[in-house]
Amino acid sequence: MVSTISVTKVTDGLGFGDGAVSYEEQASLAGNEDLRARMDSVVHNVNILVPIDLEAHDDGCGDGRAVAPRTGAISSKINGEVRVFSHSLNRAKVFGGGATMATAMRIGTGVSEVSLAQAFSEAIAELQHAGIDFGAHTHADAELPNSGCGAIDEAPAVLRAAGVYRAQITAVILRLLGQSDDDATASLDIIFSHFAAMTEHIGAYQGAATVQAIIDAGKVIKELAGLHKEVCILLNMVPDYTVDQVFFRDQMSGRAQAFAVDVWRLQVLAQALYKDEPTRQTALLSELVYTLGTAAVLTKGDLPVYILSE
Repeated sequence: MVSTISVTKVTDGLGFGDGAVSYEEQASLAGNEDLRARMDSVVHNVNILVPIDLEAHDDGCGDGRAVAPRTGAISSKINGEVRVFSHSLNRAKVFGGGATMATAMRIGTGVSEVSLAQAFSEAIAELQHAGIDFGAHTHADAELPNSGCGAIDEAPAVLRAAGVYRAQITAVILRLLGQSDDDATASLDIIFSHFAAMTEHIGAYQGAATVQAIIDAGKVIKELAGLHKEVCILLNMVPDYTVDQVFFRDQMSGRAQAFAVDVWRLQVLAQALYKDEPTRQTALLSELVYTLGTAAVLTKGDLPVYILSE
């Protein structure tokens, strides 16, 4: 357990987005009159971070909802048979899981000039070839052709949102990285052009099919339940730790949830898949572009954003 954490509020809201998840809407609900003060207190609590479980070599999504309270909510397909797990492990979190971030990197670096479904398929194969474990989630109420994971189901919209909010996403990334140099901006320009090119030939794409491919790869899938109640986005910089979303929900009396992104995991994925330093940096920036594009699709842009570091 980390003894202390540094908490920096980046913004009270990204300021862009067309999604349904909204801080203001949650704050307007009965019983949430003190939402901001309670949220800020919980985020500053050292218990907001929890070590990654030793058995958890994979990753999952930063969705703030809880695992479905029923038998079979966590499973993996091993040797053609579904294995059900009795409890949920603390694993790293990135929007859509590692396969989604690997896909974002392939697109951003210009590797994939194929359909979006094929780009995901190639990314899954690339992760397996590199020996990198990853996972995903579904939702109890998801209906085909969706899986229940917004970062996966809305992948076409995320790619388009990156173009729509290009200027805003660029500004946020440069601020997060503490960069304002021409090299970073030039790399982002290339990434945005590759994202735009993918929107021209997305092809037949279904989120459920993407998650099925992850299941067929033998990865752990968590089934979530309930409504989105996220009120903030937490960017964790502390390696081998992740945001304890159960702790957040409990401390907020179940009235609010938190999106979580382990930025160090984004770095691990980029380093594992790209050996050339310039390409690796482009890959990392691609993950950040996709992450912010997802936020634009899922939220109204009014969720406070915090950075957690040692």
